[in-house]
Amino acid sequence: MLPKVYQVNYTHMLRYRPLPNHEGVYPVAEIQVSNNQHAVDFPAVIDTGAMFSLISGEYAIALGLQLTNGANTQLSSLGGSIAAWIHSVNMKMLDLEFRMNLRFADRTLPRNIIGRDVLERVQIGFREYHSTVLLLPQQ
Repeated sequence: MLPKVYQVNYTHMLRYRPLPNHEGVYPVAEIQVSNNQHAVDFPAVIDTGAMFSLISGEYAIALGLQLTNGANTQLSSLGGSIAAWIHSVNMKMLDLEFRMNLRFADRTLPRNIIGRDVLERVQIGFREYHSTVLLLPQQ
């Protein structure tokens, strides 16, 4: 018996692109984070291995947030432990806009990460050979 074949009609395609001070290209999405008064835009690497999204603490400051007033948490990665603070913010990625608890690092990161806490809202497909990622927002 043949396995069932699934078809997804993706609505967005992003091309991998280089990041400053990094070799190679990455699956990058443009993100906007906002609170009631301020918004910041930045690129973030789509990382299916990351449980949580993590962005540089400087963006919390740009939003007018007091970084260390959020709930403190420790994250671990291949590069070691990272202190972060959780703040509730609005996030926009592609056609999706939602409120989430976002982790802001205690430092400037070499790259911002979009993890599975955001990716659970998106059907995602990688075409590594073509350096593209396909996305279908799930409302």
